[in-house]
Amino acid sequence: ANALREHRCKLKCLPEGHDTAIQLCDVHLPNIVLDILAKALRSTHFKTLQLTDNNFGQYGISFALDYVENNPILEEFSLHQNSIENTEDVVRLCRIVKEHPSINQLRLHGCFGEDINSFKMLCLIINAGWDKLKYLCFSSNGVSTDGSTLLSDFVASNPP
Repeated sequence: ANALREHRCKLKCLPEGHDTAIQLCDVHLPNIVLDILAKALRSTHFKTLQLTDNNFGQYGISFALDYVENNPILEEFSLHQNSIENTEDVVRLCRIVKEHPSINQLRLHGCFGEDINSFKMLCLIINAGWDKLKYLCFSSNGVSTDGSTLLSDFVASNPP
């Protein structure tokens, strides 16, 4: 968090249209660290947020969704191997994707365990991003072949 504060001036000096990203991979993020990050990131907008295998539970999912919701320039959002354990978070994610002005890539590799109906989650996410997602990764979520028709319908619609 201190590094973000110290480099904020450098981030604001990047040329117009320059891609910015924050990636936190294979780093355990306890709630206190998430609170510090949330404060540091409040006015810093990246085009990519990649959170991979952070072991942060529902509190971390809420942190990530808050950041996405309040970052109008975010284009790519990844929660690779971070477990989404309740339907309410998926419904919130879908609302955010549908209403977000610029998100077009969503990576949810390995986010849903056995307690969540992955096919239902996939349907909700595809419906929310039907006309805006250019890339959706939903691998390693245990989706059964029931999704094959929905996926072919999505591809056949020739999304942008």
